[in-house]
Amino acid sequence: MSQATEFVTTAPESYDGFGTHTVEELSYRSRASGQRYRVVAVRADIADWQAARYASAKHAALPREEFAAWVDLGLAELMS
Repeated sequence: MSQATEFVTTAPESYDGFGTHTVEELSYRSRASGQRYRVVAVRADIADWQAARYASAKHAALPREEFAAWVDLGLAELMS
């Protein structure tokens, strides 16, 4: 993958398309849904499409910096 964008999402892998793949499983889960977060690498040329696909099922596609803010706000919690 030459140019990639990374997102943090709770979307299941079945929502990944066009070579999108999991980079890392995080030890955080959504306070709202309880679903675990993961980091995905997405081809830069389809990043908007992939983010919209996740959003269609009510999953976020967050840049890492924004995810860190969600952790600070308590929207994502460390799994025990």
